[in-house]
Amino acid sequence: MWAFVIDDTTDKITAESAGYGVAELVCAAMICFCAGGLYGWSALVPVIEHRYDGTTAQAGLVFSIAIVSFTVAVIVVPRLPPWFTGLHGCVMFGMLGGACLALAMAATTYPLFLLAFGVGFGMASGAIYINALGVANNTEQSAIVTPLMVASFGLGGVLFALVWRWLIVNGSGTFALIPLLIALLLACSIGWFITAQMCAPMSLKSPTHAGKGPVLHPKILVLLWISFALGSAGGLMVLGLAGKITESIGASSAITTLAIAGVALGNTLGRASVGGINKWIKPINTALLAVLVGVVGLAITGLAVSASQIATGIVIVATGYGAVASTIPVLVDDLYGKARFSKLYSIVFTAWGVAGLLSPWLAGAIYDRTGDFRVALLLALLATIGSFLALVTLKIKAYKRVRKTC
Repeated sequence: MWAFVIDDTTDKITAESAGYGVAELVCAAMICFCAGGLYGWSALVPVIEHRYDGTTAQAGLVFSIAIVSFTVAVIVVPRLPPWFTGLHGCVMFGMLGGACLALAMAATTYPLFLLAFGVGFGMASGAIYINALGVANNTEQSAIVTPLMVASFGLGGVLFALVWRWLIVNGSGTFALIPLLIALLLACSIGWFITAQMCAPMSLKSPTHAGKGPVLHPKILVLLWISFALGSAGGLMVLGLAGKITESIGASSAITTLAIAGVALGNTLGRASVGGINKWIKPINTALLAVLVGVVGLAITGLAVSASQIATGIVIVATGYGAVASTIPVLVDDLYGKARFSKLYSIVFTAWGVAGLLSPWLAGAIYDRTGDFRVALLLALLATIGSFLALVTLKIKAYKRVRKTC
């Protein structure tokens, strides 16, 4: 096989004997892009409210359950045999995700939709995500390639949110999922052809050019977990309920559509920017900057008095969250090394699952009770400030330990 490598001295992309090649990386990014449709969920909220006569809390619950399923897959998949990991795993779980989308389109009741989309597609999306990150991490320049792979996931949320919003406004209901189903099956077909040329699937458990990295105290992993959980709360709330948040202040359909697209786009740009920023500053400083962006966005959103202000605020929140989501895996790699990346990142990623379970559902429940999102936004702001403090502690403790081991 051939690895995708960026030469620091020439800034040119070269090939090296080990790991995945350009074709495999591109294909993994395509499947990851489709899995990112999960992040366009807020555009589907009207389906729950109109087709199934559901509440805002029930709509938030679909996204929360999807995130829990996503997280379970992220934990389990790196520990499965090679046939379920790497690019081969992306293809297999992509096909499973397609079947779940088809079932969701046919669902006539809320529980069945929750099972098909929330549990089924959420799990498939998580399996694809961790496998795609493993493919990207199996490169020499993983600090650059991994954020780009994460960004491909966010980009899927951008485009599918726009498509779904337009289709649902025009009365398509659950059949708005058809474009995602077609794109996912097409990407998996390409992936199937590529993996058929491989002698055997590559395992993500033993990267070919991985060092073990320094041995760090378990408290460092706990600080990473807390930073990710608290730093994700506001972003996941916004991703899950962007449309409802803007509509709550009387925004027009046009502004709501722009806000949903802006949230997804900000999330993607935040993720993609990390690779470039990490060339200038350390990943821990990138994480601190990303969390501060989230604090600013939540403050603007909470104090907003017009639709344009609240739309601007949630886009900033999503941008900061996207950068957090891309920086955490780079931090895990930086602190622990490639050999332990998949297993340790899957542990840290449970923080995202906890935040995803509580944040959208709790925000929806608060809105149903009070008719306002300001309390939920205040809680998210406090959580994000807590994330900043945890990252400061992590910087003091973790990087001091790393220096001592060098």
